[in-house]
Amino acid sequence: CVQIIDTLFGDFPGSTMWNPNTPVSEDCLYMNVVVPRPRPKQAAVMVWIFGGGFYSGTSTLDVYDHRTLVAEENVILVSMQYRVASLGFLYFDTAEVPGNAGLFDQMMALQWVHDNIAAFGGNPRNVTLFGESAGAVSVSLHLLSPLSRNLFSQAIMQSGSPTAPWAIISRDESILRGLRLAEAMGCPHNRSEIAEATECLRRMNASDLVENEWGTLGICEFPFVPIVDGTFLDDHPHRSLATKNFKKTNILMGSNTEEGYFFIFYHLTELFRNEENVYVNRDEFLQAVRE
Repeated sequence: CVQIIDTLFGDFPGSTMWNPNTPVSEDCLYMNVVVPRPRPKQAAVMVWIFGGGFYSGTSTLDVYDHRTLVAEENVILVSMQYRVASLGFLYFDTAEVPGNAGLFDQMMALQWVHDNIAAFGGNPRNVTLFGESAGAVSVSLHLLSPLSRNLFSQAIMQSGSPTAPWAIISRDESILRGLRLAEAMGCPHNRSEIAEATECLRRMNASDLVENEWGTLGICEFPFVPIVDGTFLDDHPHRSLATKNFKKTNILMGSNTEEGYFFIFYHLTELFRNEENVYVNRDEFLQAVRE
């Protein structure tokens, strides 16, 4: 789906590995269904939701290669695309821009799996939803959502939760960010001009929209993310957890030590220059890695 492309570190594989490896387009709501051979009967199903801060990501990255898991574990693996950035999470509190479009994309994919995976040899009553980072947040929100919680069986959340400080913003903040985007695009941007702002943004090139989203945000703040819309989410995650308003099932959660370092490189670029002389030779570098 349409998203910003990371060019900060040039062709460094550690950053380009996360860029889309298929054509970027608004025509992007596709799914992958990978089935082992021979075709199983009543196989367990795993549904992957990619991460990317809700502003980027795709299910087709090499690092997400489905084949090993399918071949080794004899499961069916499904992954989906969903809209990201302003195209997936813009919110103006109107029927035209109700917010959480990316989450509804995911829910549509889950409904398709529920209705059709048996034709591929899968068991619709044994579906594990799993994701990483924003994908893990998405999984957690499906556990909370009254609309989608019954479309899967259990969940795995890798480095993400519904209470992460970057995972959800208030409706007012989301509207404010949308109006800032409208201003950056030269559109009407007063609170009283939301209809005009919406119509103006619709005429804009989608790639230009995602390039102008960021404005002034801090570390681990992403421009357009889920909101409590009263439909997909009927309450704030903190309250839903406190009142036990969520799917009761098996859940596996985890995180990695110091995983937040990834974002420091992007927000403190003056400390991490793209190019500089390194005063160690290859042998010294390898020795340091071993130690």
